[in-house]
Amino acid sequence: MQDRLVLFDIDGTLIDTRGAGLEALRRAGRELHGREVPQLDLGGATDSGLVRDILGSFGVEVNEQSLAEFYETYLAFLDEHLGGGD
Repeated sequence: MQDRLVLFDIDGTLIDTRGAGLEALRRAGRELHGREVPQLDLGGATDSGLVRDILGSFGVEVNEQSLAEFYETYLAFLDEHLGGGD
């Protein structure tokens, strides 16, 4: 069996995506709620925490449905920004 190494880059220390994640979050906020995402503290933040904060700032109830809808839209935009699907 071959060993596998999994790395998590929570705050952009290992990989620089040139703001793709933040831009995808902003686009998802505009697309789904017609609102601008507030200023976010990304240091040490996880996607889960950021999405919950964004939904809360919009006055949206954070539940399974609202999270799934936001994640689906966010991940589609993130894939687009990172050049996926080519």
